[in-house]
Amino acid sequence: MKIYLHQPVDIQNDRFPHWWSKTYNSLAIPHKGDYIEDPIWKEPGEFVVEDVTINYYDDSCYVQIAKYNYVIPQSRKDEMSHIAELHGWEASFRKKI
Repeated sequence: MKIYLHQPVDIQNDRFPHWWSKTYNSLAIPHKGDYIEDPIWKEPGEFVVEDVTINYYDDSCYVQIAKYNYVIPQSRKDEMSHIAELHGWEASFRKKI
C-alpha cells in the first residue's frame, strides 16, 4: 500500500499553512496513536499519528502526523527544506526556481 505521511510545519512570521510530506510503500498501515520514527527528526525522534484515512480504491493511506515541534526561522527555511529533501521528504515551502 502507498503511504502518504503529512506533517504541519510552522515558519516564523508566516501565517500560511506549511508542511512536509513523504511517500513510501508498506504493508504496515499506521493507526491513530502510533508513533512514526524518521531520521528527519532529531529530538524527539518520533511523532504521533493523529489521523489516518485509507483509500482502498487506489490502495493508499493518508497519515497526518502531529505538528513539528519547532518554529522554523525565515532565515533557515531553505536550509530546512533541503534537509527534508535529503531525508526523502518534500517541503511545501521549498523555493521553486
